[in-house]
Amino acid sequence: MPLSFRCETCRRSIRVPDGSEGKLTRCPDCFSILLVPFQSPSQPGFKDNKPTELEESEDPLGIAGKYESRWEPDYSPSTSTETAAANHYSPPGANPAPNSTPSNNPFADHKEPLYSSEAVASNDQSFDELDNIDHVSAARSCRTVATIAGGLMVICGLMTALIFLGVLANLLKMTFGMSQDLETILKLAGELAMSFAHVATIVFLNNARTTRNFNLARLGFIMAMIPIFNLTWCVVFPLPIWGLIVLHRPEVRWTFENHWERVTE
Repeated sequence: MPLSFRCETCRRSIRVPDGSEGKLTRCPDCFSILLVPFQSPSQPGFKDNKPTELEESEDPLGIAGKYESRWEPDYSPSTSTETAAANHYSPPGANPAPNSTPSNNPFADHKEPLYSSEAVASNDQSFDELDNIDHVSAARSCRTVATIAGGLMVICGLMTALIFLGVLANLLKMTFGMSQDLETILKLAGELAMSFAHVATIVFLNNARTTRNFNLARLGFIMAMIPIFNLTWCVVFPLPIWGLIVLHRPEVRWTFENHWERVTE
């Protein structure tokens, strides 16, 4: 005679073959692992203490009898019943009850979402930005930036060479004793400072020409508009402004930020 008992999780009636007492079985509805109870010798079969209800196969819509939620937990009649029920129907952000026990049902409702909507939105935004990049326009703009930076580097290089000639002339004057006054020494120090400033401008502009570091490239164009870093600033000042405008385009900035990834590939 088959044994009949109810699942502790979903209250479904389960039937197992005779002689399965003490063995483990799985609920076909909620897949909970259950222990088949032992029957008392005086009882011919397992009787449920609750009123007789129709089986689920006989009443699949649950219309007959008193409605009872299959997923509603059974609280023992105690002083904490109201607290447990309140915590069960609390909002998702509320803290769970301290005495609540985890359910064995693997399909129980999760209090937290399995994924973050913010993370998905940010990833979608990054992919959209990548898709919206016009690589042809980016390559054309990068060539424009490289051309402007190369022209400014040539101009700064010529000025650096002229400054070094002035430094050499002042050194010869001081060596042969033609002029050793304070004015010549200050002029020599100023020429050395301007020569190093022009060299620094050339180094920073090289980052714009080779599409390497965005911040250093921007600093190079800014330095090209300052007199001490570029003595020809009054003649070529439209070029650094043009370079900064093109440099701050989204596709050009994206190319600078992904330069090292392209190099490693």
